Amino acid sequence: SLWGFKGYMLAGEGQVMPIQEIELYKGQIKENFLVKINSAEDRILPSGERDNWYTDISILEGGTEVHRQTISVNHPLTYKGITFYQSNFSPGAKFTIEMDGEKVPVSLQNRGGYYNFPGTHLIFYLAAMKVDPLEPVILYRVFDHNMQIDMGQLVLGESVSIADTYSVTFDGATAFTGLQVKADPGVWVVWLGCGLLILGLVLSFYWRPVRIAGFMDGDGPLTIGAYSGKFNMGAKEEFEKIVKELEA
Repeated sequence: SLWGFKGYMLAGEGQVMPIQEIELYKGQIKENFLVKINSAEDRILPSGERDNWYTDISILEGGTEVHRQTISVNHPLTYKGITFYQSNFSPGAKFTIEMDGEKVPVSLQNRGGYYNFPGTHLIFYLAAMKVDPLEPVILYRVFDHNMQIDMGQLVLGESVSIADTYSVTFDGATAFTGLQVKADPGVWVVWLGCGLLILGLVLSFYWRPVRIAGFMDGDGPLTIGAYSGKFNMGAKEEFEKIVKELEA
């Protein structure tokens, strides 16, 4: 749509993201509200089969929750013409990073999430994790100027010192949700066009007018004929009725 947009957002549990900051593929966002991810779940049935991905979303305006809904695949949320579709799910890990006497909570996505320590070239990278509710384990790597300087693993509650300056503590597993975000105010025009197309097809097949014409050459006999196309149900009977009326 000319006035709509299409984008994507990836956020972890507890994260609040302004709608203006999502990754845009096309279009422009005019609304201005916050999207909070209360929880994200990859629900597995007792049989071992995947049920669905679920995301509990809150819409915030002026610091107040104005809408809340749990979405899943094929069950989106729509607010002010903007629709949020469940797209993907990824496990992640929660950490507490201690530096300069302050503790900073950080959530990183599995196999790709990283934290860049402020004012340095040090990067803490979450390389892999074992998603176990009772005994989660993560594998980390530490880079300095793109050179790996350390690696190891952490169990729940364990800490590691980075460059003798920072402390990273593994606090447990979390989840990240991927959402397709789209606004298409012109979609009703498409549906209207589809409806008119179907109506036209129905009329062309089931409502064909019967055309009857006749001509007379001087004092000669009157010749008449009828045309009804492929759909001629009842046309023959109607034509014979007209002929009988003329003969009478």
